[in-house]
Amino acid sequence: MLYEDFLGYLEKNNLNVKKVTSILGYGDKSIYNNWKKEKDVPEIALKSLNYYLELNKEKEENIKLNKQIAMLNTQIKVEHKLSNEALGIAKKKCIENNLRIEDYLSSLVLSNI
Repeated sequence: MLYEDFLGYLEKNNLNVKKVTSILGYGDKSIYNNWKKEKDVPEIALKSLNYYLELNKEKEENIKLNKQIAMLNTQIKVEHKLSNEALGIAKKKCIENNLRIEDYLSSLVLSNI
């Protein structure tokens, strides 16, 4: 990959040379001077950067999944505390209004305060 393309790739992934130095372990002067002169980015650096980006993507997915699991756990706890009739009414209202059950129930609590 050419150095100019590398800079575009960094920008596309919301990175800059300063950030990449800490990720890859290269000195910023080494990147600015050597890679620019060579006009080519070392293949091993690209592989490492791609692994880093892939790992970050996985971390973001894990965070999203953990949030969804927490929401489901909250929903399960709420559902166990409601009577079947109240739960049925709440679920029906949620479907009609495209809401999560937590949001619907919290709005009921707030409206009665």
